[in-house]
Amino acid sequence: MSCAVEGMLERVGRIPWFTHFEINAELRIGDSGSRGKAERCLEKADRAYLITTSLKAETTLLFQAEVLDSA
Repeated sequence: MSCAVEGMLERVGRIPWFTHFEINAELRIGDSGSRGKAERCLEKADRAYLITTSLKAETTLLFQAEVLDSA
């Protein structure tokens, strides 16, 4: 799994705030039959992740499940 996050920092009044985070997650799996399960796991992690649920900023999760070549 690899993950990258980009944040948008904006000035709200005189105070800088992070107003949006975009989380890009890529999960590598062994076979195509596991793709749906992998995506459900990432969605569940997004809903339950303590850090993103405690942020005031909007968060967006973009994810991709990549099937590894078995050859």
